[in-house]
Amino acid sequence: MHVHELVVGIVTLLLVAVAIRVVSKRFNLPFTVLLVLAGIVIAQIAPYAPHPFDQFAHLEISEDVILLIFLPTLIFESAFNLDARKLRQNLLPILFLAVPGVLLSTAIIGGLLYWLTPLNGVYSLILGALLSATDPVAVIAIFKQLGVPKRLTVLVEGESLFNDATAIVLTHILIAVAVSGSFGVGELASGVMDFLIVFMGGLLVGVVMAFVFGWLIGRVESDPFIEVPLTMVLAYASFVMAEEIHLSGVMAVVAAGVMMGGWGRTKISPAISHYLSELWEYFAFMANALIFLLVGLLVNLQELWKSLDILVWVILAMLFSRFVVVYMIVPLANRFGSAERVERNYQHIMYWGGLRGAVALALVLSLPESEYKSLLLALTIGAVLFTLIVQGLSIRALVHKLGLDNPPLGDRLALPGAALDAVQKAREAIPSFEKFSLANSKINRELAREYKAKASYWKKERAKLVRTELSPKDEKALLFVEGFMIEKRGYYEMFTQGDLSERDYHDLAHSIDVQVDHLHSYGTLPSNTLHGILLRRMERGFLHLLERHFSTSTLLQRYSKYYTARDYIKSWAQYFGSAEVLEKLPERAKREGISEKSLEEVIATYSKWHNSAGKRLEQTSSQFPEFVDMMQERRARRLSLFVERSTIERHIKNGEITEKMGGDLLESIDSELRQLRGYDTDGLSIDTNELLSKITFFKNMKTEELTEIKEYLHLITVPPNEYIIQQGDRGSSMFFIARGEINILREEEGSSELLGVLKAGDFFGEQSLLNHEVRNATCRAATACALYELNSKEFTKITELFPEVKIAVDEVNRVRG
Repeated sequence: MHVHELVVGIVTLLLVAVAIRVVSKRFNLPFTVLLVLAGIVIAQIAPYAPHPFDQFAHLEISEDVILLIFLPTLIFESAFNLDARKLRQNLLPILFLAVPGVLLSTAIIGGLLYWLTPLNGVYSLILGALLSATDPVAVIAIFKQLGVPKRLTVLVEGESLFNDATAIVLTHILIAVAVSGSFGVGELASGVMDFLIVFMGGLLVGVVMAFVFGWLIGRVESDPFIEVPLTMVLAYASFVMAEEIHLSGVMAVVAAGVMMGGWGRTKISPAISHYLSELWEYFAFMANALIFLLVGLLVNLQELWKSLDILVWVILAMLFSRFVVVYMIVPLANRFGSAERVERNYQHIMYWGGLRGAVALALVLSLPESEYKSLLLALTIGAVLFTLIVQGLSIRALVHKLGLDNPPLGDRLALPGAALDAVQKAREAIPSFEKFSLANSKINRELAREYKAKASYWKKERAKLVRTELSPKDEKALLFVEGFMIEKRGYYEMFTQGDLSERDYHDLAHSIDVQVDHLHSYGTLPSNTLHGILLRRMERGFLHLLERHFSTSTLLQRYSKYYTARDYIKSWAQYFGSAEVLEKLPERAKREGISEKSLEEVIATYSKWHNSAGKRLEQTSSQFPEFVDMMQERRARRLSLFVERSTIERHIKNGEITEKMGGDLLESIDSELRQLRGYDTDGLSIDTNELLSKITFFKNMKTEELTEIKEYLHLITVPPNEYIIQQGDRGSSMFFIARGEINILREEEGSSELLGVLKAGDFFGEQSLLNHEVRNATCRAATACALYELNSKEFTKITELFPEVKIAVDEVNRVRG
């Protein structure tokens, strides 16, 4: 096919795809199914049709077209736009289906076809492998139309991403066996090892490539002409590089897409992130449209008819294998891990929604020439057609029958609420129309009457839902959802103002999504919530443990500062987000007719979350006042720059200054904003020399001497309420307080008496260090603390170098004793 014919052919197919899209939306039919049917029709009429349709009469498609051109686009888009956090939550059942599930499916299909058809053993397994890769495109499109739960979409799409790679690797291994003509225990062991190397190696290539390209994109600021091409290069370079070193190109693209969709989004400029997602969706639309049209164009009805007797067994074996895999593997995955169980109605959709598509077609086209290739091509196309037409057209009815398209009560209440809000805003705006109207006010009065009637209608609809369907449990769930939405909008505003990094915003937003999904499914909050403190304590405790044993690690100290900064920012966001909920929720509850009792319970929970976030802020403020002041100053400067920026943009829009002059100003402002984003952890650093100079027996020492003494101290961090030393214990260390407050307690007859509070610059524990006596008091962290520990061994070394320190400590010990 010449270049001219190729261009005309692609343009023609795209025009056909657009026309089919219109028909699909008009009659609410599956887009991909219509594409395949259109391809079949074009293939049949092509020999008799005028140009340009006549060139499709003898169309030949190389597997490279699908594997190298279309597949990286489809896989990267799906992985990039898939919620990485939801994928991680459901990774166990997905991997169970994608690896052992594909192997089991291959064995079942291959075994049945070897027994029931003329195919030999290896080619039966090859057909089983290539038919074990699912294609969710048609199903996901239907899911979006019907509004099925997000988790079901993640399960179906995630399984397809990973089982594509498994099926491709397995098929290539089986092709090698077919070519060599030998298969035994040695070949089996070698195949298993090859599979692991190719699969995991592809994963590693994708991760490394994502890190490299993510770093490159992070060096660019708001330039779509650099950032967009880099993501495209990443998708294809990952595939090609992995394939060049004989690893899984598909797995590399999956890993690269998931990494860039999660971690990599923090590197993409915020102004480009949404545009980039939509652009990749458009690329995927074009690739899918062309692929499914090509599937139809490749259908040879005569070959299909000749192989119909075998095709029936292929379809039955495929359906049976899918049945076994879903209803055996998924319940098995439910037994492992702490992930939420995959319910039986989800399993029904996963079974019947296991369609086949592009990967199966590409794999069968890549088979070497043999006596079975034409038969395998016909059988594969027939199986793909069956899943697309029969299962694709009936999946909507199954979703409806299982009730997965029924929106939860909260969503149904949201519709009249949103409509009422829109109507009321329109009513309020009507009087302003007269200002610029040459007509009389009769039209405006008529509009006001119409909108009053609309408002009355939507109020009645909402009141009817509240009266007939809203139980006390539903009331609380609805209020919590309202609160979460207020929070989420607040977090997005904080993100746009630079108060939250993209990673922090996505973390907070994802946690809210998890809670909302749980409320919709079960009517209660999940055990691990956005405001839960158990996980926070575990993280802090683990970090504290590491700091005790690796206190000199520069990397650990940097991470500790980063962790503290992120914890402060998230606590700040939660504090003000929950404050906004507490302010707005009573008005929402009154508007929606929620009972006072339900409102009080939700308010009580939010008040607890608000106070908890406030305490965390107070602890950070008391421990790191310089850091908090610095963060507040950075925020004030950012907000001022945003006002500057919007003002300059308005002047440019009004034509008061040229775009060139205004652009230079905006670039200067953006440069300042970039410097003020993120965390400045300088305020979290501890100046050890300054600290030691405040302590009585070190204050007269020179800077170089303090620096030498610092080498003998061990920095530790202590969470609030943790005991550092306890009365009656023996110890051989003293402690210097760098940050935070310590309560000194005397314990007598089961009660504790507060003797005093020590702050930064104070020290304690010197008597046990010098006299080897039992502790005569208990010291407990009142806030999160940073301490320097000096044990007896290190103290001996210091006093040998600086005898005056020993004299000073003995004097302090005598006075305190």
